[in-house]
Amino acid sequence: MNLTEKQCQGVLTVIRHLNDSLDAHKIRKNADTCLLELLSADYFASFLCGEEKAKFIEPLFLNRSEDNLAIYQQYFQYNDPITPIMQKYKDAVTVNQIMDQSDLLKTEIFRKVLSL
Repeated sequence: MNLTEKQCQGVLTVIRHLNDSLDAHKIRKNADTCLLELLSADYFASFLCGEEKAKFIEPLFLNRSEDNLAIYQQYFQYNDPITPIMQKYKDAVTVNQIMDQSDLLKTEIFRKVLSL
């Protein structure tokens, strides 16, 4: 994979932000816009793993409503058919590497969270 000069600068900026602080919230807040742009994403959401296994806490997000993230935290973090599969990979993967787009569009999480 070849990165453009702009993408290389974006990666370096994200790395710099990841090394700026030991505070997890501050790291995520500083890197959020850079990651959104670098990945050409429509929105960004980041959670910390809670002490209770498999519980995501402290959401940080761009271009999503608080209501949308609340739906994810209250229901879909426990009923998400996609994230647990993606977490098993040792490398970054896209949703479409594990699921056809047509199948994704049929999921409850897509209809109630991702498509909003």
